[in-house]
Amino acid sequence: MRKISLILIASLFIASVSLADTRITFVSGSVNAFHKGQWVEAKSGMSLDAKDKVKTVSGSKAALVVDEQTRIWVSQNSEMEVSESSGGGNVFGLLLGKIRAKVKLLAGRKFSVKTPVAVASVRGTDFDIDSEGKLNVFGGMVGYSGADGQGKDVGEGQTSQVGDDGKPTEPRDMTPEEKQNAENEWQGFGDIGDQGKGDQEDKKAEKEAFNKEMERLRHELLVIVEQIKNDLAQTRELTNEIKESDFSTGRTLRDVHGNVVRVEQHVLRPDNHTLEFLNLTKRAEYSYSDRQKWGFTVPAGSRLDMVSVKMKMNMSLPDQITDWPSYISSKGDDMHPDSVNVKMSNMKDEMEFTGEWRLKGQPDEKGNALEDDRLVFDSYINGWKVDETYDAELDPTAVYKEGQDYPKEGEEPEELFFWSISPQLKITKDGMPDKYVRLFTEGYVINNDGNVLRMRDFTSTSEDPFTVFKKVAGEQIIFCREINGTDFFVKGNLDIVTTPDMMIAVVQKLGTQIGELSKSSSDD
Repeated sequence: MRKISLILIASLFIASVSLADTRITFVSGSVNAFHKGQWVEAKSGMSLDAKDKVKTVSGSKAALVVDEQTRIWVSQNSEMEVSESSGGGNVFGLLLGKIRAKVKLLAGRKFSVKTPVAVASVRGTDFDIDSEGKLNVFGGMVGYSGADGQGKDVGEGQTSQVGDDGKPTEPRDMTPEEKQNAENEWQGFGDIGDQGKGDQEDKKAEKEAFNKEMERLRHELLVIVEQIKNDLAQTRELTNEIKESDFSTGRTLRDVHGNVVRVEQHVLRPDNHTLEFLNLTKRAEYSYSDRQKWGFTVPAGSRLDMVSVKMKMNMSLPDQITDWPSYISSKGDDMHPDSVNVKMSNMKDEMEFTGEWRLKGQPDEKGNALEDDRLVFDSYINGWKVDETYDAELDPTAVYKEGQDYPKEGEEPEELFFWSISPQLKITKDGMPDKYVRLFTEGYVINNDGNVLRMRDFTSTSEDPFTVFKKVAGEQIIFCREINGTDFFVKGNLDIVTTPDMMIAVVQKLGTQIGELSKSSSDD
């Protein structure tokens, strides 16, 4: 459940009051700012208000100054949000990428950077931090906390990383190579080297003030954690009573439209016969780019898209996933799913596929006798059942008899994407006149920057498969429109981003178990 808590931390990033004086002082390359409710080109001298954002792309960077004292540098492929806490402190939400900050505060003020996985709280220091939880401290000290509020003090010349358990690792000294690489990364931002660390007395006073506030900061984090626990109870209701996970993974990236996305995945065990996979796609802000020029419009704003796959087997499964391969293999054809339920939802609209195991001779989806034992599925769109017996090509009144697909059979597109438009579908609901709809589907294979990948990105790399797939995601977008042109989905579309991270975690766990068994056998 830790990863869901991380999503909720993102929602607590910034509640603003009177904002400190924050402005952009340096821009290189393509940099945008979300200012006064819209994205505009960022320019040097631009002042930033509460909830404003700065976004860089590949090859671009930016610098900011706060109260003419603190400086922040935003690396490429990053997005950060500006605001302030009610306690008079500067708060910056790092949504994606990496920033560096040299902090020198006005009297009585505080400074925090909150990422999807951690919180860095300081009084005066020099550090960098990325959205995946890696912290390097170049001067001073940083109080570093994970999702559960448990923190570490990371001092000058040290580094720490939030682990899979949601807690920062024990701080360790950076190697000379790590220090040099970090300094090299921040060259070319204009003024990183211009701001001195101050004399020894100033440093001592800043450290004493920092220590006095550490307990207060820790208390604030405990309050946040309690709020997260309350919100988590609501999230359980939202996701059909999530129980304790066997596995959880999460990743922050951009989707194909350029929106910042947090993808959370969970393997759940409601009971010994049932396995459920849950994929949550959370966006603080959403905009649809209409790459296929279909003319669809989608409401902007925050959204949560979800995929749930629940499978109930006819036999109980072992408690440990590492025991599954041998157990399933031993059962052979005797083991099969009794039922499967797949839901895709944006919390307003839903597509559902329900399958049940039927024996040979029982009716299939169209009422014909089955030739073999197998799953038989029914499909639903917003509670309306898709009539599997309907064929638009046999309906003389059908407007759209045939579907369209890209790529067509035999074609090999350079970019890894597809689109599909279904033929006319008939959907029914008790007590309601029949409706006729079509589904419009887009699919993309993207990297963490939201760029559509090509086949050569996989064939020409020298990296190992685990590293490659940690940078890969899939995105599927579905629209439903009635034949008369009316959008059938309230929120415009389903837009779901999935990653192979859960598969990687399971494979690595299985590999570790096999390695341990092999070692044990050799020791014997």
